[in-house]
Amino acid sequence: MSGQSVVLVIDDDEVMRLILKDMLSRESCVVHEAADGREGLEKIKEINPEIVFCDRMMPNMSGFALRKHLEENMPEFRGEFIFLTSLTDERDKQAAADLDIAAYLDKPVSPEALRECLESLRQRGLRLRAG
Repeated sequence: MSGQSVVLVIDDDEVMRLILKDMLSRESCVVHEAADGREGLEKIKEINPEIVFCDRMMPNMSGFALRKHLEENMPEFRGEFIFLTSLTDERDKQAAADLDIAAYLDKPVSPEALRECLESLRQRGLRLRAG
């Protein structure tokens, strides 16, 4: 690939997916989309993304259920997992930390928060192309 990071955005809100896709594309990412956790799981198997941005609450399979499934059934998946949510419950954030979540972004995600998140991943050693 041309040095661009492969990213998957999983969210049942189509507008949110489009906004994130636009912002991530500006950060030199190749962006794939899924509308729920089950579709996201299939995409993860197909494209093996470096980063997954996943809504916490969705129909069919929640973000928590998807992350837990990956840990239990696909230990070979090494992509970073970032939760998106409009919820601010600290217990949810602790549960996310227990599931090896790289970051937790509050909706609506601002371009600045997204850039900071990507920069944090770069500093932790993920080989992301700088935007």
